Amino acid sequence: MRGISKRLITLAGILMLAACQDNSVGVVDAVSGNYSLSSVSGFTLPVKLDDSTAISGGSLTLNTNGTFAESLDFAVTPSGQTTPTTTTITCTGNVGQRGTNFDFSETVTSDRNCGGNYGGTWDGADTFSVTFNPSFVAVYNRTAVQP
Repeated sequence: MRGISKRLITLAGILMLAACQDNSVGVVDAVSGNYSLSSVSGFTLPVKLDDSTAISGGSLTLNTNGTFAESLDFAVTPSGQTTPTTTTITCTGNVGQRGTNFDFSETVTSDRNCGGNYGGTWDGADTFSVTFNPSFVAVYNRTAVQP
């Protein structure tokens, strides 16, 4: 009988630990909302990628139903021109939350810029970081909700 009690306690402990791991699809209300791009890899906007292209803005929307939309705005100045044109790339997909860590899975589309998988972290308040790759980390700040 004593052996059974130890096994039950061990099993209960394992089940409690498993319950604390949130690997669900979707995000909790505290995280959901709209965020604006503020920096890329430590550089404030606009971030020059080369002589003719800069990241000029972007947004991230996280929904409680496990979907997201992320947009990046690029200012492109063709050679010999002084006025840039803006191109926006928007990718959508599914997001899952594990505490303050997130897994993004973009929907594959005809746009070759979409279809990636990457991670992100939330600071528990108003800042969200998305790591597209180790040298490209986008930082987003929550957009104030109007009353």
